[in-house]
Amino acid sequence: MDFLEYYKLKEHPFSNVVDKRFYYNSPQQSSAIKKLRYAIDTRKGFAVVIGKIGTGKTTLARRMLDELV
Repeated sequence: MDFLEYYKLKEHPFSNVVDKRFYYNSPQQSSAIKKLRYAIDTRKGFAVVIGKIGTGKTTLARRMLDELV
């Protein structure tokens, strides 16, 4: 029995691929989106999002791209 079956999971819980379904709009994520949106709307030349590994920077960037399209 593998862990998917044991824990009654429908899919693997950890992956190297960004899955937008798991985006959680925390206060920190919401603030970052607002600041990035401001940088884009005011045509600032450069904006940086920093954080430790696994904090959601790539997921945030994908979410931002979805909003821009």
